[in-house]
Amino acid sequence: MVSRKKLASVIDLSAFGPHVSAEEVKGKCVKAKKLGFAAVVVKPSHVKIAAKALKGSKTKPCAVIGFPFGADSPSKKLAEARQAFRDGAKELDVMMNVRLFKRGFTDFVKKEIAAIVKVAKKKRVVVKVIIESNLLTIAQKISAAKLVKAAGADYIKTGTGLFEGVEPNDVRLIRRIVGKKVGVKASGGVRSLGQVFSLLRAGANRIGTSYGLILFEEEKPEREEKAGSAERVERKGFEKKRALDELVETLRA
Repeated sequence: MVSRKKLASVIDLSAFGPHVSAEEVKGKCVKAKKLGFAAVVVKPSHVKIAAKALKGSKTKPCAVIGFPFGADSPSKKLAEARQAFRDGAKELDVMMNVRLFKRGFTDFVKKEIAAIVKVAKKKRVVVKVIIESNLLTIAQKISAAKLVKAAGADYIKTGTGLFEGVEPNDVRLIRRIVGKKVGVKASGGVRSLGQVFSLLRAGANRIGTSYGLILFEEEKPEREEKAGSAERVERKGFEKKRALDELVETLRA
């Protein structure tokens, strides 16, 4: 049986949602540090706050780069990474340019990742590359895993969670392709310990989730507002789904 401490050590707590405040980041970092999580993943603008809150602990401040679609220019991503280093990031979650990858510009994508990895290694910063596996065919997943490994990244991360949840089969496939020398971070829709164990058995050695503190009973799930909330939630859910559907079609093109 996996101990609570061991389980906590593979959790990357996601704390970079659009509405997450600086104070919330600070509070999540304090709790993550106490639990012994692997990292707290934040927006570039919150790296300094996370680095200060996590100082002296094993929990690493991690910055998202090129989030959420990876469509920024290579120079912008590199500049974002360098600023994250200056602000105290010890890990990066870098968004691969999925659209260019799917259109066959694999050399371009590989060079972009390799450039970030090169500067990160000089700073001893871990690089995890997000491939958004739910938007890829099996052949593309295999190709992406090989590309990220060849570019020198430390981990392949399955997805952002914007395009449905992570599947254990994707983790198994990626692990089979990259072997034991490259890490696999399973992320996207992880909301239960059952999912965590299933993904670990499939070959993941990091788990990304915004539910980390809830899973370890340090926070309770947010409750919807009572009065008049149902209609607002339904409308927002519909608008979000429509926007994501349009984005998926664009990225699949």
